[in-house]
Amino acid sequence: MNYLSTVLSAFVLFSISTTVFAERIKTGDWTVDYSNAFNEAYTENAAGKSIGFWCSTDENNCFFYLRTNTRCKEDSRPIIAAKTDAGSIKIELLCHKVAHEGDYHYLYFFTDTARIKALLEERYYIELSLPDVGKQRFSLKGSKISIRKVSESAGK
Repeated sequence: MNYLSTVLSAFVLFSISTTVFAERIKTGDWTVDYSNAFNEAYTENAAGKSIGFWCSTDENNCFFYLRTNTRCKEDSRPIIAAKTDAGSIKIELLCHKVAHEGDYHYLYFFTDTARIKALLEERYYIELSLPDVGKQRFSLKGSKISIRKVSESAGK
């Protein structure tokens, strides 16, 4: 878990800071950020929540995440409903607390990478029903191209 914490700390450091990206490309409602340390594809909803795909450029490490800007119980694994234009399924998240500049941020990670990748790449929207956050809907317009760009840059 220490390795994951190190990677996640780097993720939060770069994602929350005002880092100037080497390149930023907008595809539909998704954005791809390329930098020296990581590449990321993500979208943000009207409530300021985001869902995305992050890959380290130095190590063979990529993951799908959900940022809700709220607390969650460290290492909890809630099973939530995910609704798309094709129907509703259950998916598991993993809550992780990440240290950043003397503070903490909480992120959810999708535990079934293949399943969430298929959902995000093959649908028009995804609506997640989260405990203590409620329903959060995200546009998937441009997700397939954006996720593939990040995957290809990471050699995945």
